[in-house]
Amino acid sequence: MPGQSISQDIFGLEVKLAGDAVFDQNRWMPQVAFGLEDKRNDDMTVPRALGSRHDEDVDFYFAATKVWLGAVSGSNVLLNGTARATKANPMGLLGFGGNRPDECRYMPEASVGIFLTDSLILGAEARRRPDNLSVFREETFKDVFVTWFPSKRVSLTAAWLDLGWIADRKEQRAFHVSGQLAFRAFAPSAGNREPWQAG
Repeated sequence: MPGQSISQDIFGLEVKLAGDAVFDQNRWMPQVAFGLEDKRNDDMTVPRALGSRHDEDVDFYFAATKVWLGAVSGSNVLLNGTARATKANPMGLLGFGGNRPDECRYMPEASVGIFLTDSLILGAEARRRPDNLSVFREETFKDVFVTWFPSKRVSLTAAWLDLGWIADRKEQRAFHVSGQLAFRAFAPSAGNREPWQAG
C-alpha cells in the first residue's frame, strides 16, 4: 500500500540446556539451547489488509550447534540446526497467523560458518517460513553474514539479507547489523561452563 511502513519490536531470550559447541570435541553431542522471541508488529494496517490475524506472538525454538576444530585447511567450522515453532508471516513483518489454519508451524533453519580468525566468522544461513496467508506464497529467507567476537560476552554481526517476496514486493533485500551480549545468570560450576544468553 502506498505511503505505509512496517516495523516491529523483538525481545529474545536463549538458554543453554546441554553440551558445549567447542569443548566437547570428543563427543558427538552438539550444544543444545532453547530460546524464545517475543515479536510485536507496530503497524498492522498492511498485514490486516492481507489477512493477518495478530499483531503479537512468540516464537519458540530448539537449536543445536557444533564447532569442528581445524576441519577445513586448519580453519574451524561451525554448523547450526534449528527447529522453530512460529506463526510469523515474513518473520513477523506482516503480523502473525492468517486465513489458513491459525496455529504454530514447525520450520527448519540451518547455518554454516568458517572461522577466518579466532574471532571472525564468515557464514550463510537459510530459514523456511510458514504459509499462513493465501494472498502470496512464502519463500525461504537467506543471508550471508560476518560475525566478530571481540570478547566471550560480545558479538557483532553484519549481514546481507534476501527476504524473498514480502507481500506484493519481490526480491526484498537489505543490509543488517546487530549485536549480542551474553551474561551469566547463576554462579559457575564444573557442569556449567557457559553463560546463559540474551540477545
